[in-house]
Amino acid sequence: DMKDALLNYRDCNVIIVDWSKSNGIPFALAVANARVVGAELALLVNFLEDSFGVSPESFHIIGHSLGTEVAGYAGERINRLGRITALDPAGPYFRNVSPEVRLDPSDALFVDAIHGHSSDIDADKPSRLEQTGHIDFYPNGGERQPGCPTPAVKTFIKKGVLEGARNLVVCDHYKVIDYFLATIPNHYGCKPVAVACDSWEKFTAGKCSDCATDGSQCATMGFRADAKKDVIKQHRPKKFYLYTSPNPPFCVQHYHISVKITDNGWAQELVGEIEIILKGRYGSKTVNIDKRNAAYNLGMVYRTIVTTPEDIDVKSIAFRWTCATFKLSDSIKISIDTQADTCRLCLHSVIVTTYTTSLT
Repeated sequence: DMKDALLNYRDCNVIIVDWSKSNGIPFALAVANARVVGAELALLVNFLEDSFGVSPESFHIIGHSLGTEVAGYAGERINRLGRITALDPAGPYFRNVSPEVRLDPSDALFVDAIHGHSSDIDADKPSRLEQTGHIDFYPNGGERQPGCPTPAVKTFIKKGVLEGARNLVVCDHYKVIDYFLATIPNHYGCKPVAVACDSWEKFTAGKCSDCATDGSQCATMGFRADAKKDVIKQHRPKKFYLYTSPNPPFCVQHYHISVKITDNGWAQELVGEIEIILKGRYGSKTVNIDKRNAAYNLGMVYRTIVTTPEDIDVKSIAFRWTCATFKLSDSIKISIDTQADTCRLCLHSVIVTTYTTSLT
């Protein structure tokens, strides 16, 4: 599928490295063989440069799991290799080790990685969480992917024995291949935009949403990850997070929502339920900021992230507050960009809804 998608997209040469007979059990032997395969791959690229004038910068090596280390071993032997894409870099024997013995940003002019079933602690996980390239993507936190595991019987019937076994045993580990494949133009055309953040916890809490004026805080996962490589490489390597959907094309639209509870000077908290309804040209999405009858501290900002399968082209937002206390502040202010509407709040269990239609 990968080869066909690349050839359908543009006129290029695709070289497939089959080292399946050397990449098996015991894994320690496969790790040792990876060094040899990487050296052989470098020999091929250098031969094409010397004999036919092919620029190493035009090469893009895509590797999965232990194949990412093969790419790294090749890159350290090739002067100015263009790009390496690491799909769920291998964990065992490469977790928490020196960059000299694993894939790192020095192995190519641009190194991007997608982490799908990773851990820096759990030795049973096939891949690692630690940063590997100039830019590392962590869809859904980089540990568990939506749609995995797939019920075995259903998968075997739909996709056959080999594909069923793959989904049952290492679905998360292989899902990153599907993510990358979906981003190749003329395939699905998926454009999964990720945001730089210190951790998955901060991302899911809605604390990371700014792309920065130079765009360095946002990047597109997959085939187009190098679109902003010059800008991104000016900064230290970053972790980028995003949500995906269980099914192709896997992209979702992210919405960052912030709600500030104004300090009215006479109470420390309000108790109730905040509901936001995003209304767009192509659908709507309802969001609960917190659990029912949550306590909201005055003066605090509460953030969350919601997703939709596609861009619904938001045109208006409905704010719904359900009181759980007998008295609230005199008013609530809804601000979107530079527009604001204000409405009065009343007594116990009164529901107040306000709309803004100022979005353009």
